[in-house]
Amino acid sequence: MTRPEITHKRDLTFSGWVREKLPDSKTGFWVSDIDFIFFNGKKRTLMLLEVKQHNSSLRPFQNKLFAFLDGIIKKGKPKSFTYFGFCILKFQGTCWYDGKAWFNGKEISEKEFIDFIYKNF
Repeated sequence: MTRPEITHKRDLTFSGWVREKLPDSKTGFWVSDIDFIFFNGKKRTLMLLEVKQHNSSLRPFQNKLFAFLDGIIKKGKPKSFTYFGFCILKFQGTCWYDGKAWFNGKEISEKEFIDFIYKNF
């Protein structure tokens, strides 16, 4: 089992500060977070994961930004690393417990996702 989050809740103070103090997206300045980075230094594997809940989708700017980052990582990663890409885990509700889930557009069960992680990370 991984360690629990240190805060056990997310503080949005910095997010509010970014929205209030930094340039507007109309200027071309984009800000987004990446939900998870899965990394195993021993197996030399890496995956970026964005989680969407309530059947939501990436915003158009996120599609462009994440595709750009994905391309940079693919070009610059060491040959000894396996990069699984910038992946999207989408939930019908909030998790497997309240609806279906899709991993990169393919329906996936909780067990299948766990098996994928244990096999690769």
